[in-house]
Amino acid sequence: MSQAKMLMDEVSHDAAGFEVVPFDGHLEDEATRISFEHNLRALDSIQLASALACKDEIKTFVASDKKLLEAAKKEKLKTEDPTE
Repeated sequence: MSQAKMLMDEVSHDAAGFEVVPFDGHLEDEATRISFEHNLRALDSIQLASALACKDEIKTFVASDKKLLEAAKKEKLKTEDPTE
């Protein structure tokens, strides 16, 4: 099996547990609120807003960005830093 095929199989396996959250007006509004409230960059705000949109389905918000993790904690999400 080629290295590329093995990598694609690994990505597919990992992605099977991901939840796809549509980027709609509500998510945009929530990301904007988060960006201003927590002083986060746009993509970090979208990531956190997406997690909040499905917070009943996720167990833990995982990130290695300390500022993003702090914002997630303030939003009442259980967090984990994989680098610790």
